Amino acid sequence: MTSITPRTTTVVIHQGDDLDRLAELDRAVARAEETRQRVEKQARDGQSVPRLMGQEDPRVEAQAAYDTAVADRDAFAAEADGRGVKVVLNALRRRKFRELVSDHKARDGVDGDAVLGVNMETMPDALLPLSVDEPASTIDGDVTTFLDSLSDYDYYDRLFVTAFALNRGSAVADPTLRLGSKPSQTSDATSN
Repeated sequence: MTSITPRTTTVVIHQGDDLDRLAELDRAVARAEETRQRVEKQARDGQSVPRLMGQEDPRVEAQAAYDTAVADRDAFAAEADGRGVKVVLNALRRRKFRELVSDHKARDGVDGDAVLGVNMETMPDALLPLSVDEPASTIDGDVTTFLDSLSDYDYYDRLFVTAFALNRGSAVADPTLRLGSKPSQTSDATSN
């Protein structure tokens, strides 16, 4: 009988101040993109874009500033990813995930539970130990100790949301988002 490899994804948990620097660089890219779009719109609308004698076309300068900001961010992201802890998450088999969802039903009147349709107090602790690929991503191979060492907001919750999306078959979170970690899809295989 042929076995199907479950879908996997890797979440990078950034170290030290890397996450702050990445957020700063993301904001610089966003500012450069806003400037680039504003200058392009002014040119499209026929508005005069002020410039000094000998100054490059503002559209060229805005594009160059944007390209530099993106390159700076991407270069630092690659360095930060290299220093980070890589957590590999696997999708569970269909029946196992359905069993977990059934065992951890959303509580009536709890807004946080309504978002994913599960009990947000108990489901993360049930799902994550089963989803983390032990040999490739834990400290000393002890999943529980590793998960307990993570801060709730930045890392633990991000791992949970990514593992949940992986099991639901939905697209894994945008790899450019940095809420304490950065997911990146590593496999498109599906689970049974």
